[in-house]
Formats: sequence, structure tokens, C-alpha cells
Amino acid sequence: MTGTPQLSINFDTAQMFQWAQTMIDAMMPVVYIIMGVGLGFIVIRAFKSAFN
Repeated sequence: MTGTPQLSINFDTAQMFQWAQTMIDAMMPVVYIIMGVGLGFIVIRAFKSAFN
């Protein structure tokens, strides 16, 4: 061997943010469903307390 090996890290921030945006876009339908179910429970509880 002629020398010590060098570690070269090629880190592209634009690629990182593109990957993060892809993951966020993929998870948004799940978030919308969970928010809808939660809002439904809030509305049901409001109706139950309004008519008691």
C-alpha cells in the first residue's frame, strides 16, 4: 500500500430535502385519515354534550 485510505463523503443537501419531501408526501394520506377520525370523535363528543 502506498498510503492511508481516505474517506470521501459526498453529501448533497438538495437530494436530502428532496428525499424528505418524498417521505412527507407519502405519509400525508395517513395523517389526513388520522386527523379525520380525531375530528369525528371531537364532533361526536360535542354533540353528546350539547344534547345532555
